[in-house]
Amino acid sequence: SCPRLEGRRRTTNDGIFWHWRMATYAFPDFHRYPPYFTLQPVESTRERQAQLWRELIRKYCEWNRKYVLSVDADAESPLFANAEIDRKLDRNARIYFLNEMVRHREAEAIDKKSTKFLIYWKKPTEWAELVLHWVKENGLAGSVMTFDEFIHGTETAGTPFHGMHEEMLDRVMNLMESRGHVRRFQGAQEDDKGIKFF
Repeated sequence: SCPRLEGRRRTTNDGIFWHWRMATYAFPDFHRYPPYFTLQPVESTRERQAQLWRELIRKYCEWNRKYVLSVDADAESPLFANAEIDRKLDRNARIYFLNEMVRHREAEAIDKKSTKFLIYWKKPTEWAELVLHWVKENGLAGSVMTFDEFIHGTETAGTPFHGMHEEMLDRVMNLMESRGHVRRFQGAQEDDKGIKFF
């Protein structure tokens, strides 16, 4: 299980306030059954198994706001390993399910060895729509912002995309630039990326 702080909006006679509590990610039932941690030899069964794992990976990453999964660095993650039943996906199974996500356009390999994957729990098109709405709602057309300011700055605090991984932001801004909503520019330093909103 993976604890995190979760906000619940509650309404009382005195108005609305946020009640914070420690929440735990609820894994689906199949995550408690050993056979699902071994690649099934029968194709039809394996396809169903892959569907379940693809959905779990997306939801788990969204819950934890995790954008990148590593085949090796995340091997012992509660996502891939269930200590209660002493089972975990082996490396081949992790690679197989992540590649299945790539095949269904739910993820993208971001290294040459295809061991790190950008997980699309929201697709770049969905992120682009959220950012565009935020720009219009806040009258930010014409403003300039660095990638670092967008990811970590106070301007985006409280938005769904605050804290976004730079790999994802890069794809979102490429898409928005192709649609004429932003212009990207490069600063003096290699990692000094900027955007101007339109």
